Amino acid sequence: MSIEKITKTIKKLEKTPIGRGHWVITFFSIVYLRVLLEGILESQHRIGYSTDPLTGSATIIHYVLAFTVYYLSILLIIKITGWKLIRLRPLIRISLLCTPVIIIPPLIDALVTGGDGYHLYYHFQWKSFLVVVLNSFNPFTSLPGISHGQRIEVFLVCLGSAVYLYLSNSGILKSILCFTSIYLTLCLYEFLPSIIGSIARLFIKFEQSGGLSAGQELMLRPNDALIVYQAHLRFAFVYLIIFVMLLVLFWIVDSVEQRTSKEGNL
Repeated sequence: MSIEKITKTIKKLEKTPIGRGHWVITFFSIVYLRVLLEGILESQHRIGYSTDPLTGSATIIHYVLAFTVYYLSILLIIKITGWKLIRLRPLIRISLLCTPVIIIPPLIDALVTGGDGYHLYYHFQWKSFLVVVLNSFNPFTSLPGISHGQRIEVFLVCLGSAVYLYLSNSGILKSILCFTSIYLTLCLYEFLPSIIGSIARLFIKFEQSGGLSAGQELMLRPNDALIVYQAHLRFAFVYLIIFVMLLVLFWIVDSVEQRTSKEGNL
C-alpha cells in the first residue's frame, strides 16, 4: 500500500462518526481489559493484583486513571507538535482505533516468561532514570520493574505517533520530536514517585530510614499529614490531579482550535 493510500485511509478514519458515549465505553473497556489481563498474566496472577477487595478496587482505580493520563498526554504531545496540521477531535477519534495496542504487553510477557509474568513496579530513585531511557529499546538489557511487553508497547506507541505526524505533512524533524517527547514523558511517568518525592522535599523534611527515598516515604508509608493513606489510592489521587490538569489543557487547545477554524471560515 502506497503512502498516499495510507494517508487517505487515515483521513477517512478521522471522520468516522463516534458518539461520546460509545467512545467512553470503548476506551475504558479496553483500559479495564488491560488492567485485568495484567493482574492475571503478570507475576501477581490475581484480578486487581490482590485478594483483598478494597485493595483490588484501589489498584484498578489507580491503573485506569494512570492509563487515561498516559493517553491524554500522548494526544496532547501529538497535537502540540503538529499544531495547525493536526486537528484535535479527528485525532481523538482515530486514536481510539489504536488503543487496543495496550492489551499487547501482558500477552507478550506471559508468552516470553512461560506464564510466570513480570514483577512490575515504579522506580523510586532517579539514579536508574538514565539506564531506563537508554536501554528501554535494547532487547538484550533487562530492566527491573519494566517488562519486555511494556517496552514493545511504548515503542509501537512512539513510532505510530511519529508516523501519524509525518503522514500529516509535519515533516521528519517534528516526527522525531514527537517520538522523543512521548518516549521521555512515558519514562517520567515510570519515575512518578521520584518526581513527587523531589517536589515534596521542597516542603517536607523526610527522615530517610532504612535507605528509603523521599518518594517511597511519601507514597508507600502511612503519614498523618496526608488525606489518602493507602498506597494505590495515593497514586490514584496524584493521577487524578494530573488528569484534571490535562483536561483543562485539552479544553484550552480545543477552544483555540475551534475559534481559529471559525475565523478561517469568515
